[in-house]
Amino acid sequence: MLASLKAKMLVAGILLFLLGYGLNRAVFGPPVITIENQSALRLSQIQVIGTGFSQSVSDIQPGDQRTIVVHPTSESGLKIEFIANGKHMSTDDLAYIEPSGGYCERLVIDSHLGAKTNPVSAFCFSIRRLL
Repeated sequence: MLASLKAKMLVAGILLFLLGYGLNRAVFGPPVITIENQSALRLSQIQVIGTGFSQSVSDIQPGDQRTIVVHPTSESGLKIEFIANGKHMSTDDLAYIEPSGGYCERLVIDSHLGAKTNPVSAFCFSIRRLL
């Protein structure tokens, strides 16, 4: 009976640890970047670039968005490059991110194909950080 209780307590402790780890990572993990296309054109060949990473993003149709998790190796700026209607666009210095800390950024591509960041709330829980 005592061995059964110890086993149950061990399992409960492991589950509690995993839950705490998962919640911590979902809140304070690597940066989550959402790219929103508010233009009337399809965005293709999208690259999100920062210190230690360059991540491709699938095409984004007008009115759609894509969310990715990036893994900078140190403090980093954020750059986006894409092609719209045959024109190569590039915008640098969009945001400041770090490898952890729960950064969430929303990059908005406007009707003139300019990129800007829209503020995201300080609390940014994202299950994507666990995957």
